[in-house]
Amino acid sequence: MLDIHKEYSVKIQSSIFKFIWKEKQDKIKRELLYQDYERGGLRVTHDETLCKALRLAWIRRFLRSDSRGMESWKVIPCSFFKKYGGLSLNFDEKFLKLIEMPSFYKQILSFSLELKSSYDTNGDQELILFNNKEIQIGG
Repeated sequence: MLDIHKEYSVKIQSSIFKFIWKEKQDKIKRELLYQDYERGGLRVTHDETLCKALRLAWIRRFLRSDSRGMESWKVIPCSFFKKYGGLSLNFDEKFLKLIEMPSFYKQILSFSLELKSSYDTNGDQELILFNNKEIQIGG
């Protein structure tokens, strides 16, 4: 549940490329080095993308139901999400700045919103009323 700040993420990436190029200037664009070997890359890990993937995988584990009842680790996130209407993925990102919740859970919500906006399916989901950015008072 650790939160990696952006400044550390940049330092980690910089250290990786300093190691690759032996403290010299990059000779190939970094975007190419992230690619697979067949595409001319070195499969260098992009830590920001890895962090997002791990957070999104957490959502999948969280939403997966267990036939024996609620698993003990889910009690804490459930208590945070329940305060704000559950794990809704149709909220306004401005809402994240207003709520009192650990940054780990805020990151999960932010990354899920980013993913959802990349693959929006024109509203073919259940409509969640609480904290829905589509429902506005007086507008």
